[in-house]
Amino acid sequence: MLNFFMGEYIEDYSKLEKIVKELREKGKKVVLAGGCFDIVHPGHKYFFEQAKKYGDILMINVANDKKVREYKGETRPIQPQEYRAQIISAFGVVDYVTVHPSLNCPTTELAVFIKPHFFIKERGMLTKEELKKLKIILGDKIKLRTINKESYKMSTTEIMSNYVKKLYLSLNNLKKRNQLKYLKKFLPYLHDSHNNPPVTDL
Repeated sequence: MLNFFMGEYIEDYSKLEKIVKELREKGKKVVLAGGCFDIVHPGHKYFFEQAKKYGDILMINVANDKKVREYKGETRPIQPQEYRAQIISAFGVVDYVTVHPSLNCPTTELAVFIKPHFFIKERGMLTKEELKKLKIILGDKIKLRTINKESYKMSTTEIMSNYVKKLYLSLNNLKKRNQLKYLKKFLPYLHDSHNNPPVTDL
């Protein structure tokens, strides 16, 4: 059970239906968006800020670990869903965070279930045909809006790619300096994030 959120974490996503109903009765506009949010970067901040402009309350569905693994590959997610939800909840514009268990289209299924006023997708993620089908699924009461990714040009995949390139260059430098032996001290710590690897000798 998580209890360290700034935005409210709704562990039982089914409770969001009642929350949205109450917000509607108060005249609040509810916005729903979702994603993996594996390594949070400024692009996510931009996405949340733009999404919040469509309404009063921003709800974020964090993709569950199994869905991320299915979509991104066996090496993902880097952070478990609880950690990702904790980080997303710390954004001031985010009001509610949840993790829908579906392996199909978790955020879409959540939208159909809770019926927000607006459903936000990243522009370019879906084809025109897919967008048409999504509009049919959402119905007339839920307005679909898209946010242009080109405005921030950043992704977790790109960050990881750059990291791997830098790691590769670092290993090459160690090889040139005949210092690969120092990796033997470092490698055991790759599986223990609580230890500080002794890299001062490098």
